[in-house]
Amino acid sequence: QENITATGTLAADEAVNLVSEVSGKIAAITFQEDARVARGDVLVRIDDTELRAQLARAESRVNLARVQAQRQEQLGVGVGTSQDAVDAAQNEMRVFAAEADVVRAQLAKTDIRAPFDGRIGFRYVSEGAYVTPSTRIATLQRIDPIKIEFAVAERHLERLQRDAKVRISVAGLDEPF
Repeated sequence: QENITATGTLAADEAVNLVSEVSGKIAAITFQEDARVARGDVLVRIDDTELRAQLARAESRVNLARVQAQRQEQLGVGVGTSQDAVDAAQNEMRVFAAEADVVRAQLAKTDIRAPFDGRIGFRYVSEGAYVTPSTRIATLQRIDPIKIEFAVAERHLERLQRDAKVRISVAGLDEPF
């Protein structure tokens, strides 16, 4: 049996700094530090009052444009309106619908969700804090399984084998893994 000794680092299987995609004031923090969270759990809510108002305005515009387009179509081309007027009304309805979709997408980004199952670390912000996309909120890590990163000298390369057994000793723990 040959032994090769190397120093390494333990690392989480997955790790991410949680940040917001939109700027705004934190309305609610729904996680506890060092808690397990599941993929899709809402961890932080950003105040969305203004975006909800924008969505209501956009949806009103869509409804008005839809009614106007239907009226143009009912008048009939050549009888009470032109094809250009019908096309313009339909196009305006599609533009307003797209604007409403943009606001819905921004609104969806006000809920910060866990991208995977894991354990959440310290939080770096509090409720009421203003966050931007560069503000770190917390760190989420999946620590089961765990990765071990280490380097082996090049001279040992020919002796390494895939699926070889590795024994790991961790400082502070008596039993090796």
